[in-house]
This record gives sequence, structure tokens and C-alpha cells, in this order.
Amino acid sequence: MKSILYIFKGKYPWDIRVDKFTKSFIEAGFQVVILSRWLSDLTETDKSENLIIKRVGFKLPSYFSLPVSNNPIWKKAIKNAIIEFTPSIIIARDIMLAEASADIGHKFKLPVLMDMAENYPAAMREWKKYNKTLTRRFIVHKLKIPDLFERNSVSKVDGIITVCQEQNQRLIDTYDYPKDKIVVVHNTPYKEFCENIRLGTAEPPMVFGHHGNMTAEKSVINFVKGFLIAAAQNKNIKLFLAGEGEDYDEVKKLVGESNYKERVVLTGEYKYDEIKKILSSIDIGVIPYQPNDFNNYTIHNKVFDFFAAGKPIIYSPCKPLIRLNQETDSGFILENTEPETISKMILKISESNPKKQAENSFNLFKNKYNWEIDSSNLLKFINSFIKND
Repeated sequence: MKSILYIFKGKYPWDIRVDKFTKSFIEAGFQVVILSRWLSDLTETDKSENLIIKRVGFKLPSYFSLPVSNNPIWKKAIKNAIIEFTPSIIIARDIMLAEASADIGHKFKLPVLMDMAENYPAAMREWKKYNKTLTRRFIVHKLKIPDLFERNSVSKVDGIITVCQEQNQRLIDTYDYPKDKIVVVHNTPYKEFCENIRLGTAEPPMVFGHHGNMTAEKSVINFVKGFLIAAAQNKNIKLFLAGEGEDYDEVKKLVGESNYKERVVLTGEYKYDEIKKILSSIDIGVIPYQPNDFNNYTIHNKVFDFFAAGKPIIYSPCKPLIRLNQETDSGFILENTEPETISKMILKISESNPKKQAENSFNLFKNKYNWEIDSSNLLKFINSFIKND
């Protein structure tokens, strides 16, 4: 049986993308071994049919299992997993462990791929925790250590899986990476995801919604400010925000100090199985993020959730989102992400009937942006690196 060693720095199955990859590999007949970080509520090993989870740093303080390529504990764990399970291929999730995966995997003559769903160095430079102290700012902004991790990883892996064309082009332009060794695999939902969701939008649409972490690189703060401006002119509109994150307290304060707090729903943390309920509660999906080196090289999962629910989308002017809307006519592009611009867009949409955009969103999900198509592309790419015995 062919097998895949999937190296993942976080908690499995917390990462939805890793979980979908894993299920697709198992359905295609692979055994999957996941090497992930141990946390205190987990066992060292879990096994089920064709899935084995091995956790690194069992019963050690968390700093011992820091998921970086120069950590000897991770290096030993990768080597031991290769010896024990003899995988056909290795996939490293993101840049932090990709270099070690490539160095060790190549010693065993194994192909090593990287699942690179984002511009990780750019994200780190936006995160508040890497801007709070002089030391962290020096490491991330001045020394640019995350960029070094990325450069070393990209130079060593045999292939890269991304989520958008713009990331592909960045890798080609920045690192002269071979075009035929990169594939786009969107983080799309399964076809059945649309079941039990209120599809489409009310006429006119009244509830604007966003779900996901509220973090600095994907800020919703200006959108909240824009909504509050619009709420003064339209007494019927509402805002539904699901999720927490480093910006949550600031968002909560903005809403709490406004005159329209009764028209904003803040759910806080939610579980993945609540997404259908969240999507059913809204009319218009919101992707309001500022254009930066993170958002210009990724497509966020929630775009495809909105497609699956047949929701029109307010897009910010990030490169992949502009391209996507030009291709699909599934929503409306903001000129910029300033509160006044956002307010005008909200008021315009609340007085319209975006039925065409709603239909386009759902048709895109059914015919192009679903996991059945993306998983097929993923498996074709994976198999192109595996030698047939």
C-alpha cells in the first residue's frame, strides 16, 4: 500500500485543510501517517484504519516541541517516522518544518512536497504578537527570519501546493521556482456542504456576515466602522460576526460604544459544525481585508463557504479577489478598505437585489469550486511524484 507522511505543526484534526487532504488520500487508497505536535489533552499515538497519528514531544514542556526545522526533536521524529512507516511521499504543511522534511526525506530518496496555503512571513509581520516587543520585531521585521525559513524551504522541496495563482506567480518571480512543480488546490467545501443551508439572499439583503478569526492580517475593524456609519442611515441592516482572535476585544469595544450594538451579533468562538447555521443567518458575505503581502497571495476559505451558500460577496481590492470577481461576477469590489467606502457599499447593496450574484456564487460552487474537483487535482499532483513499483 502506498503511504503518505503528512508533517503538521498543529493539532490534528483542528486544521480543516489537513483533515480534507487526509480523507482524500485515504479514499484514494493511501495509508496516511500524520506527524503533529503533542498537546496535553492528547495521547502519543492514535490509530484507525489507514490513519496513524504520531505526536511529537509527548509529555515534554511545549517549548521542547517548537515546530521549526532546526529542532532536533522534530528531526528525530521525522527520521523515525520514515524508518517505521516507509512512506511513498512526504508532505510538509507550511514552511516551518518543510526544510527539515526535505533534508531528511531526500536522504531516504523520497519526494517531499510543501502545502503552502499562505505567505507565512507576511502574515507574521502583521500579527500583533510579533509587533509588541522589540525582540520579536527585530527577529521578524529586521532580520526577517521567517523569510529565511521560506527561502530555504522553497529551495529544497520537490513541489508546492498553493491556494491561488498569485501565490504561484510570487514563487516563480521570487525564487525562480519551476511552474510545472506548483499546483493550486483551493480549500473548498464538499458538494454536500450546501445541504441544510438557507441559500441565497433576502430581497433586499439586510444581514452582512463574516466568520473566522479576527486577526491583524485579516482585519475586520474598518468594516465594523463602516457598518456603524451605514447603520445611522439604514435602520434595517444588521451585522453578524462569528469568531474570536487578537482583534476581537477591539471589535467588541467598537460595537459596545456605538448606538447600534443591538444590530450587531458577536458570537465569539464557534465550532466548525456551526458554520451552516452561521451562513443561513446572513444575506451578504464579507471579505473586507486590507490589501497587503498576506492577502494578495491567498484566497480565504470563507470565499468558498459563501459560494456554497449562494451568497453574494463584498470583496476587498486584494489581487486574488479582484481576479476572482472578474471571472465570476459573484459580488462587489470595494475601491479601498476605508470605513467611508465600506459604508457606501453597504448602503448601495442594502437597496439592491443581487440575485444574479447569488446565483453565480452557487453555480460556481456546484461546477468549479468544490472539494471533489480540488481533491482530484491534488491527487493527480501527488501521484506525479510517486514512483510506481
